[in-house]
Amino acid sequence: MVLDRAVENGFNIERAKVDAIYTGPTIEAVSGLHKVEFQVSTREPEAKGFAPLPLRWRIEATFGTATNRYRRLTRNLEQHAKSAEDAFELAHFRRVLRVYARDVHSIA
Repeated sequence: MVLDRAVENGFNIERAKVDAIYTGPTIEAVSGLHKVEFQVSTREPEAKGFAPLPLRWRIEATFGTATNRYRRLTRNLEQHAKSAEDAFELAHFRRVLRVYARDVHSIA
């Protein structure tokens, strides 16, 4: 569903990194339909306990920061997926505006 929406919005995705849970016939069918190469990220076999995956950890940290700073994102209060997307987008707009404001004040 995400790839369908990405294609509808004009994105041309050639490669995607996914978690190890995204394997099997469904992913193979989507890969063939959208001509996307899926790279499955897995833990090192000798890893003991918690071992963050580099790219995945960055993405999870971004979502974690967003949900910790913006209480609305900690619960699923929205009735529609579009409302949830809008709430997340507003949180990121606020974050970007704070960075721009910090840069402007540091120059002056």
